[in-house]
Amino acid sequence: MKSDSFKNAVMTLILISISFISFAGDREMELPFTENFSSPDLAAGGWIVDLSEGNSIEVRDGALVIDAWENTYAHIERPLGCDSVRVSCEIKPGFGVSWATSIILYWDVNNWTQFSILLERGGTSYCAQMVEGIPSEHRFSSSITDNNWKRISIALGEESLHYCSISDGENWKEEGVTLRPKSFKNPPSLLIAGKGYGQDKIEPRYPAENMDNDYADKGRRAQSMIRNIRVNRLDPNSLTFSDEQKRELLGFDILGEKEIAAPGDPVYESISRYFPGMKFPKEAIGVKEHRDEFAVLPDGSLKTDGTLDQSEGVLFLEFADQTVSASLRDSPCCKKLVNDQLPVVIAEYEKGNTSVRQTYFGWSKGMSPDEELFVYIGFEFVNRGETPVRIAAALRHREKEGVGAVWEENLQIDGKKDVRRFFKTPFMKGAKTQKIQKEEYDLALRQTVEFWEKILQTGTRFVVPEKRVNDAYRAWLAYNFLDVDKRNGVFEPHDGNAGFYDVIYGYSAAVYCIALDMYGFSEEAQKYLDSLATFISEDGLFEVNSGLIDMPALLVAMDEHYRYARDQAWLERIAPDVIRMSDWIIRKRRESMMNQKKESPIYGLIKYRPYCDYIQPTYSYLSDAFLCMGLEAAGRILHSAGMEEKAKAVKKESLQYREAILRSMSKTVIERDGSEMLPLFPETAELLKVVGYTARDYYTLVGGIVLETGFLPPDSRYAFLIRNLIETRGGLLLGVCTFKGGIDHAYTYGYWMNCMERGEAEKVILGLYASMAYGMSRETYSAVEVTQIRTGSNEHTLPHLYSNTQQLRILRNMLVREDGNKLILAQAVPRHWLEKGKSVEVRSAPTHFGEVSYRIVVSDQNSIDVRLEPPKRQKPEAIHIHLRHPEETFIKEVIVIPDVPKEFSGDTIILKSPHEKVEIKALY
Repeated sequence: MKSDSFKNAVMTLILISISFISFAGDREMELPFTENFSSPDLAAGGWIVDLSEGNSIEVRDGALVIDAWENTYAHIERPLGCDSVRVSCEIKPGFGVSWATSIILYWDVNNWTQFSILLERGGTSYCAQMVEGIPSEHRFSSSITDNNWKRISIALGEESLHYCSISDGENWKEEGVTLRPKSFKNPPSLLIAGKGYGQDKIEPRYPAENMDNDYADKGRRAQSMIRNIRVNRLDPNSLTFSDEQKRELLGFDILGEKEIAAPGDPVYESISRYFPGMKFPKEAIGVKEHRDEFAVLPDGSLKTDGTLDQSEGVLFLEFADQTVSASLRDSPCCKKLVNDQLPVVIAEYEKGNTSVRQTYFGWSKGMSPDEELFVYIGFEFVNRGETPVRIAAALRHREKEGVGAVWEENLQIDGKKDVRRFFKTPFMKGAKTQKIQKEEYDLALRQTVEFWEKILQTGTRFVVPEKRVNDAYRAWLAYNFLDVDKRNGVFEPHDGNAGFYDVIYGYSAAVYCIALDMYGFSEEAQKYLDSLATFISEDGLFEVNSGLIDMPALLVAMDEHYRYARDQAWLERIAPDVIRMSDWIIRKRRESMMNQKKESPIYGLIKYRPYCDYIQPTYSYLSDAFLCMGLEAAGRILHSAGMEEKAKAVKKESLQYREAILRSMSKTVIERDGSEMLPLFPETAELLKVVGYTARDYYTLVGGIVLETGFLPPDSRYAFLIRNLIETRGGLLLGVCTFKGGIDHAYTYGYWMNCMERGEAEKVILGLYASMAYGMSRETYSAVEVTQIRTGSNEHTLPHLYSNTQQLRILRNMLVREDGNKLILAQAVPRHWLEKGKSVEVRSAPTHFGEVSYRIVVSDQNSIDVRLEPPKRQKPEAIHIHLRHPEETFIKEVIVIPDVPKEFSGDTIILKSPHEKVEIKALY
């Protein structure tokens, strides 16, 4: 509703408003147009004021001053009716995202675009569009560092919209560009300046025209300002762009294509140059499987209470070198891990000749998950200069009532000397921090390092000639063990810790167990699977936060564990759980079919909540494909457990289920803009509709998991439709899944595996390096769920169990993977790992056939040597060894000692049923 302060003015302008709105599409603004807000009378200047109750707008000192709640509307508007224009203004931003103070081109309630500046996490230029009622958003730049005046513009061309800013006071800098949608074909009806939101197709909560809508949570009160609004005519030909730019706007992964097209394979150094690294790294420290964890925040401060707030630590160091004017604390914090891979975090600051190093690690008595957890803190103050310095240092503890000093001291440090201090504190709110002696600190540090080195040694199955990769995968293993919480004897793999996702997500937890088996942690995998089984309901449903995909993920993980461990006693023990879960699937499917028509596309499918972010029951190929694979896994388990009759019945049900899903897919494929698309929600096609029939956001994430299930053969029509849409309609950036203007890299795993199965190793290598460059902190390898890749701004969801898990799995499969009865080795080894003088080693890596070891050594570029120890427990039908020569040349001759049946083609050697160690020389 309109505020009382403007009630009379608005009533006076009713007829004018109706006139403006009625003829907006026909009237053209006289150009050039300038609004300097020299008069306080907005109505006299041709503006209409729209305000939500309690908000206000006034003209003050040549600017429009907006005082409003964060998520409410407060703007001015006027008819535009002009095309090929640049609309610009200066903005001093306030709070808000969707309702951010913006310059807005408005066609109708379902078609508009806005450009603005966000204050979130250091500042970002931001564009939001509504196209045929479908919203999208883009964060373009992180160069905004304050809330001072910023000049921005939207340039409207025949084919495109260009979002620009001025940073040098003179020239427009293009922040981003989008294609002009068909629904924007006419000139925009209104020019709007200020706050608002509109949409009535998908969000009937916001049906009002002219962006006059509020959010239920109004947010904070904030003031923002706009001045110097201008509209200028443009030469329509000035906004043309190349075919490559058009392909990028359509949704092709242009940067990824460039990396793949370059000579050799993608490399980290090239991929990491496009965008900034993660801005807000956070690391976990603690003890394996302990229910509590400490978090080291981006600024080097420490969270000691597991609360959700990640903006400021509970424990933090303050220090100032009295020889310089600024505090050392104002210097950037650089973090790394001890030995570059252990969960012992070092944060360093430097200022002039003075540096401060903070070392954090978690410790408990005997490193037990059942003992009280402490964090140990070591401070090292170093004077690198010749002249003595004085440092005022304080360790402070933040509480609700304020901040108190745990320790304060004025330190005198002679030239080329250092001073050290040591502390420990238990994990609990309001815990008392103690100053301790160096001897106690050193002993605890030594115990912690030895503990983690021993654990990670078990998982050190791969040694590659790239230190970053070797360090990273060991760190992923450690972080994931910190995400496991032992509670009342049950081991819970949580998706996060220290306040974020500190609960089980059944799907993530189950696939984590598969990764553990891949890296030789069979005992932990079995222990965690047994713990997950305690969450199976009496009627057989396993659903823990993720949705219906939890149950088939657990069945597949149980099947995988038996294939790796071959523990018959365990298999027979869990068989009743497998029967309960498979019976639930069969029963639920039959119940669904009772109310379905046989000719319907959804006949034989199950309507249920598919995954955690989609809470409404719906038909989903994700759920059904995964459940079908879960039934197939159950059939194999029951067969191996000797329950042949039940195994046959379950297998029969899985075959009927498969037929129903494939029949449904054949009926639901749609054609849009000349392309065939497979809706992942067959009844509604919603995941396609909400992103304008592209693969962005949830379509690419869900599509990735559908491919991951293995339900669709890699070269099948339906796998192609998913993969093609992901590759050509905005589903990828640098080979990883896009999401909400950023990336969510872990969900790309199924796409990568599909590429691997089709022999496209370069795409897998690209994805691994892009994940390392943008999906995790570059020095501490802490993986996150979502990153705004263009700005480096990341969510606080780190270290993230699911991300670490999928990274571990793809790396392992690049080096070792099973394909039915075949064993595939080194398929996606980057070519630069096989340069002269380098080697790749796999040590006793678990497989379905038993452990395999190999070492590839390159002594010169004319030959590559391989030493192979094949699995002994079960002979694979064949072992395929890929030797991806750095110069992309093919093998000319192969010598195997002792001789075994072999063949070779291209870069691949195939050994038929080898059963003993062999030496292989490939000649080029």
